[in-house]
Amino acid sequence: MKKIFVSIALFTVIASPCFAIQSQNSAFGISDGEKVKKYDKSGSYQGYYRQSGNQVKEYGKTGNYEGYYRQSGNTVKHYNKTGSYQGYYKK
Repeated sequence: MKKIFVSIALFTVIASPCFAIQSQNSAFGISDGEKVKKYDKSGSYQGYYRQSGNQVKEYGKTGNYEGYYRQSGNTVKHYNKTGSYQGYYKK
C-alpha cells in the first residue's frame, strides 16, 4: 500500500509541470477553449480569438471565421480562412 501511495505522489510531482507547460503552449498564451476579445485603437469591438487544440482561431465581429495562428518554436505563423500561409510573427 505504501508503494502505491509513493508511486502516485511521485507521478503527481513529475506530471504537474508537464500539464502546466501544455496548457500554455499557445500563440497567445491562452488555454484550450478560452476566448479573447479584440478591439481596435478606438475601443470598438473587432471580434475574438479562441484557442482550439494547437491553433488559435480568429473570428470577426459578426462571428465569421477569418483564419488561424499556429506556433512553431518562437515563430507564430498566420493562415487565412482557406488555409493559405500569410506570414509570421517572431517572439
